[in-house]
Amino acid sequence: MTTPIFIVGARRSGTTWLGNLVAQHSRVAGLQGGAGGIYETAYFSHLDGKYGDLRLPNNLIPFVEMFANSTFFLRSGVCKEDLYRRKPANYAELFRCFMDRIAEARKTDQWVEKTPAHALHLERIARYYPDAKFIAIQRRMLDQVKSSVQLNAMKQGVRGRRKASRATLLAKVFGYNAYNRHIRVFAVRHPERILVVSYEELKAAPARVMQRVCEFLQLPFEEQMLAQRHQRPSPAREAERTRLRWLRHGARRRAARPPLRRRHPAPRRTSFSRTPRVAAARCASS
Repeated sequence: MTTPIFIVGARRSGTTWLGNLVAQHSRVAGLQGGAGGIYETAYFSHLDGKYGDLRLPNNLIPFVEMFANSTFFLRSGVCKEDLYRRKPANYAELFRCFMDRIAEARKTDQWVEKTPAHALHLERIARYYPDAKFIAIQRRMLDQVKSSVQLNAMKQGVRGRRKASRATLLAKVFGYNAYNRHIRVFAVRHPERILVVSYEELKAAPARVMQRVCEFLQLPFEEQMLAQRHQRPSPAREAERTRLRWLRHGARRRAARPPLRRRHPAPRRTSFSRTPRVAAARCASS
């Protein structure tokens, strides 16, 4: 049976970069594609338990059909009939069946999944998979919050320097503390199951950090892991793509919308004193 690997951490902390490096190992399978590389599933943060008991066909069929239409599933090459044949009893078993199929197709004994929000569900995922290993990446709070605020501003079409509101900054800081607090608590309770790395150290010495990662995963270090096959676009480029995508979406909606009927303007109402009859009477009297 394959071994699961989960990459977690706060957003804009380098989870995508670390996930791409791990997925480039010859014995690790990860679903990669596009410019950004590894995909996010948000499975245990957004889908786990949403459709009720999967042992009931009325719940299993809608969930599998929904999951089969996701971009993550379509890029995997897995057939949804395989999930029906396995008849998973719960959501964790279905996800493991899905990822095991990807690992079997690539002939690897480990698979990696990256979702930042899974840092808030470490205990639950650890209960689901007793053999799973976790790698968390942390970044300095100031740099992480600054990067997140800039990305949000660019996605909203804000150009140039603009100060974020106090509420936005507080939300980013609270989110950063919540993510890293869950990671610290889990590391204290299960130190043998999680490895915490630093974004700054990974940026300064990637080979040394990846050697530690390989030792933690009990894998030999490979130089090909350091090759930048997938480079995530810059925040400005990513925000520009998002803005253009929404502009095209709005143009399509406006084109599909039926034209509005133009109502003729109502005749201008004139005061009684200005009517021709009254004006003629006034001229005659004068």
